[in-house]
Amino acid sequence: MAWNAITVYLQSWFNYNGVGGTMILLSLVLAIVFGAVWLIGHRPPLLRKPGLWLTLIASALITVLLTAFIYKVVEFYYVQWLGNTFSGATLNDTVLLWSILLVVVIALVQEGAKLIPMLFWRAGSNKPDVKTWVAIGAIAGAGFGIFEAFNSLAIIFGSGWTWGAVSAAGFTGLLPVWLCFWTVAYHIGITAIIGYGMAKGSGGGYYMLAVLLHAAFAYLNVLVVNGNMSSDLLGVILAIGAAIIIAISYWLSNRKYSDEPRMATAAQPYPQQQYQQQYPQQQYPQQQYPPQEQYPPQQPSTPPTPPVAPGHKPPPPPAPPRPSGPPPPPSA
Repeated sequence: MAWNAITVYLQSWFNYNGVGGTMILLSLVLAIVFGAVWLIGHRPPLLRKPGLWLTLIASALITVLLTAFIYKVVEFYYVQWLGNTFSGATLNDTVLLWSILLVVVIALVQEGAKLIPMLFWRAGSNKPDVKTWVAIGAIAGAGFGIFEAFNSLAIIFGSGWTWGAVSAAGFTGLLPVWLCFWTVAYHIGITAIIGYGMAKGSGGGYYMLAVLLHAAFAYLNVLVVNGNMSSDLLGVILAIGAAIIIAISYWLSNRKYSDEPRMATAAQPYPQQQYQQQYPQQQYPQQQYPPQEQYPPQQPSTPPTPPVAPGHKPPPPPAPPRPSGPPPPPSA
């Protein structure tokens, strides 16, 4: 039944029987270190935006649950239909063909699951800028990437993997840990690119790009299991592809954007510059006025004579002032 497939898958994520506590702790520490190494380039504001921690945890849990309840159900009924329709020999000869549908479905489910916690940031009142969107995507990818690396490392260490095996087998012995390291980089990089697409209003297109890349990497595992590719070549291809993807995500995270707030300088303060750009001052023509009329200079006016009542004589004019000194002699 499909329910059995779901429970077996979930137990593989949370059941570590036979793995010692030391190995589980070592797997957890290494997985966190892998995630931290690839997150440094994005500098996510984990302290200023505590909601990013919820995005990290939600991404891991939602991806595991949706993979169990969607992908495992599709895989169960699809394989059952194939078994009832075709012979075993035919299925073995065409495994590379009918596996394409499975890798596409798991890519759709897991990339879509990592996208769900990112949508809560779009529903909020404070819309993130482009750089924050890229960091949100990186955190969402790190959530599932770290959890997946922890699960894989616990299984690897529980199977008896030691440094002695690495010394004896060389790169092939180190390959399981190598794949975990670069798989975390892939998850962080590709989901960060989806975050950039959401900031630009093209989240659907970037999501389909992530699905295509995810399906391509998953199909490489099919080639390895079927014997068409060596595990060493898979490790090289995964490292090169993940390095390119994480480099693109770093470039998107550290470039300058128009919606990024800038610091004002003394030479040209930013608020005034922005105001002048948005509202340029309009130049009005100066009005020409006619020249003023020239008038002759006014003469000083004499004090007015007080009015005289009828029947009265006007008062005599005032006597001139007498000179000072002795009076003049009388004339002959």
